[in-house]
Amino acid sequence: MTRILAIVDEALARRRLSGGWRRLFRRRASRGLELVYLPCYCAVLASGTERTIHVLVDGHEGHVSFADLARTACESCEATDEHFMPTLSAAAAIERIDRELLTLRLGRWGKAARVPPCRECELAIVHYPYWVYYFRRRRDTLDFSMLDALTGRPAGPKAKLAFLAALAAKKNRERVSIHNV
Repeated sequence: MTRILAIVDEALARRRLSGGWRRLFRRRASRGLELVYLPCYCAVLASGTERTIHVLVDGHEGHVSFADLARTACESCEATDEHFMPTLSAAAAIERIDRELLTLRLGRWGKAARVPPCRECELAIVHYPYWVYYFRRRRDTLDFSMLDALTGRPAGPKAKLAFLAALAAKKNRERVSIHNV
């Protein structure tokens, strides 16, 4: 299993996610901060220029995003029960990449992009880092916010949906393994 190492450290993530100076006006009872690695399929597409395009497909919801991961540090580690494993198949991930690349080739932003189809792409499962900050919103409601651990920007709604889908898949996997024993 390969995972991308986080660039944003815990102190910076806590400062950005807790609200900074706004926390004086809005009290959030913190429940914790943790670094979570979400699974995604990574395909490397060679373009006509010297830049390499990395296409990431979320391993649970199938959301497609493009990234430049050429200068990021990765490490390989053993897969344990604590890691989230993808529920999306590799064939479905290639289909999502092809659909996204088709919209690019059709000229989504005006001029058609020269991007090759992903029929012969090599897919690798990569775990992408996010900081997750848990807090109590109301009396009985626990909420969370997420921060991209590579860019330091707040994660969008697609990443939050992927995190919730990963939690649900992990809970279902644990439930099935308990019943099979």
